[in-house]
Amino acid sequence: RQEKQHGSIGKMEHKLGSRLARLEEEYRIASGEHLVGILKTLLDDEQGLFAEGLWPADLLRKIVVSAARNIDVMQLPSGGTQDPRQYLKVKRISSGTPEDSQVVNGIVFSKNVAHRRMPNNIKKPRILLLGCAIEYQRMENRLSSLDILLEQEKEHLRLAVARILQFKPTLVIVEKSVARNAQELLLQSGVTL
Repeated sequence: RQEKQHGSIGKMEHKLGSRLARLEEEYRIASGEHLVGILKTLLDDEQGLFAEGLWPADLLRKIVVSAARNIDVMQLPSGGTQDPRQYLKVKRISSGTPEDSQVVNGIVFSKNVAHRRMPNNIKKPRILLLGCAIEYQRMENRLSSLDILLEQEKEHLRLAVARILQFKPTLVIVEKSVARNAQELLLQSGVTL
């Protein structure tokens, strides 16, 4: 009798498992169709992309779902907004086709390196972010010899670059401008700017 009960429990578990799998698939399809409907409405209001057939619905749904999965709700700041536009940025590049579109999980920069001899493909970079300029601030309303000013500027930049190099970065990202002398010193040290 126990074997009979155990066998019927196993059959029920199997039926339940297959029913749950079917429901999961039905939910996935229905939610995908709903998402495409919302996207069509939003984009048709904007530029008529779906109406003109410029964007395949499946491609756009795949991109949006992939982007949404990159947002970890548990990592959002306390009291922060749940608006995904705060955490996702869309960068439009004028060439290519919609099929070339992709989601990049991380940071993307569109700037080039400061000097053509600086490495532009760095494996496992050590990145230093600076929210300031690397340049010499000249004092206004002071008369000085041009030679003295140039020497002071070179020394200031040499010390600034030495402080940067203490952190042993392979890539330095600067928010503002960088003096040519500082660029040369970083190039000589093998650091990309």
